[in-house]
Amino acid sequence: EAYYASARALKIPRYFDRYVYALEYYDEATRLYPFEMHYNVMQGRDLEKFINRIKDTDKKIELTKKAVQLYENIQYIDDINPWYFSRLSLLYTRLALLTHKTHPKESQKYYQHAFKNSHQAAQIDFENPIFLSNYGNLLVQNRKFTEILYYFKKSVTIDDRLFDVHFQLGKLYSSLGYYDLAVEHFLTTKSYAFKHLSRQTKYTQKAQAYKNINNYILKAFIQNQEYDKAVMYLEEHLSDPHNDHEIYSLGGYVYQLTKQYQESYNYLDFYYQTGQNKAYIGMYVQTMKGL
Repeated sequence: EAYYASARALKIPRYFDRYVYALEYYDEATRLYPFEMHYNVMQGRDLEKFINRIKDTDKKIELTKKAVQLYENIQYIDDINPWYFSRLSLLYTRLALLTHKTHPKESQKYYQHAFKNSHQAAQIDFENPIFLSNYGNLLVQNRKFTEILYYFKKSVTIDDRLFDVHFQLGKLYSSLGYYDLAVEHFLTTKSYAFKHLSRQTKYTQKAQAYKNINNYILKAFIQNQEYDKAVMYLEEHLSDPHNDHEIYSLGGYVYQLTKQYQESYNYLDFYYQTGQNKAYIGMYVQTMKGL
């Protein structure tokens, strides 16, 4: 009955509010069979799906706390499965994000629990790139660069297809001034992300976040004062199908740096006519004065 009620609530929008009945059935099943892992795991999975669809923040918090309690009960039965530690980490991170404005002290405690559980998952299964990268993402908040590099690099060593981790490595290397290494990882991000964008895969939606990766590559060249490489890359990839509007402002900027003022004007003029970034609009005005 729990499976039926849950599937109906998730598949038929007008019946979504009936998810409460699914939870009641799940609670009854786990009460009758407290050591049956399958019921607990299925309820945890469906709880997270319900949370993703609910709009009310207080209800999200309530159900997320319920999911946390559920997985902690599961850990009482099975305290060595890294997957449960990973789920708990993600749920605690969700709670931290949901409460950081209204209850900042509680939010900080939730982050600490997320950190602890993610670290535990990574230690139990040290060859799972997802557990390693999740822990790396939490380390970013604490700016522990040496550890971040270690976990991210190990993740992509195990599975090079993790384009989101390559992107994080690119950003990290950029922040540390290692722009050549940053470009390498940004290019790898682009290679995998654009493949998923060119056809429908289970990663296509995730890849949408990296459509503007050419901007990061250009910025890395510019920050490294490799202006000629930046110009060459711009001219070769301006027609890439997933570029966003900002690439024209970067084009105007790099042409100005190489004293190609007419080209700079052309790019900035196009950007000015269709964009809103005041920094580049001011550059556009200065370029016009130099023509």
